[in-house]
Amino acid sequence: LEFRRVLFRSILVIEDNDLNMKLVKSLLKLGNYTILDAADAETGIKLAIEKRPDLILMDIHLNGLSGIDLQLIASYCYTFYQKLYVKLALH
Repeated sequence: LEFRRVLFRSILVIEDNDLNMKLVKSLLKLGNYTILDAADAETGIKLAIEKRPDLILMDIHLNGLSGIDLQLIASYCYTFYQKLYVKLALH
């Protein structure tokens, strides 16, 4: 097996809870990442298309479109092709 180290430079965080967003951003700042943030799925989609982040972290319990809905939409969109998603379920 061959393992490759993946370097993430920019990370998009889609989270509608302010406290959770602050927590995730403070942890990511320790790694000197470029952090993009969105409080809803619609803004997250726009940022993902415009900025093309290396990694997307998203809440699965968003108001409106959920993180699961967003991933289904993204799976049909070329811009999101082969993007790594990590679903967050912080309470």
